[in-house]
Amino acid sequence: MTKLAYLECPTGIAGDMCLGAIANAGVPLEYLIEKLKGLGIEQEYQLRAEPVHRNGQLATKVYVDLSANDHHHERHLPEIEQLITRANLPPRAEAWSLAVFRQLAAAEERYMAFLHSRFTFMKLVL
Repeated sequence: MTKLAYLECPTGIAGDMCLGAIANAGVPLEYLIEKLKGLGIEQEYQLRAEPVHRNGQLATKVYVDLSANDHHHERHLPEIEQLITRANLPPRAEAWSLAVFRQLAAAEERYMAFLHSRFTFMKLVL
């Protein structure tokens, strides 16, 4: 049986919150770990989960612990696209993942252009 969930997040959702909701809905953490191995970056992080109480609600908190001995770097869109296309994801998951990161890149580009248009030169002598 296929199960489908819709997330309505008008102000966004943090990755650990999303993973916590998925785990709390019944997706085993081991399954997520196994699927994420396809990205080829499993040496950079470790996932762990624990039940927590938040505002009287029982929830699952998923922690993404970054490896202390790994030098993390910023990833640009082409590298992220490469990770996704090499991950052997189902075609729809790959297409949606690429679309999400491309939208994020476009939004970041607009935001950075906005910041640059508002930049003030403080001690500029002409």
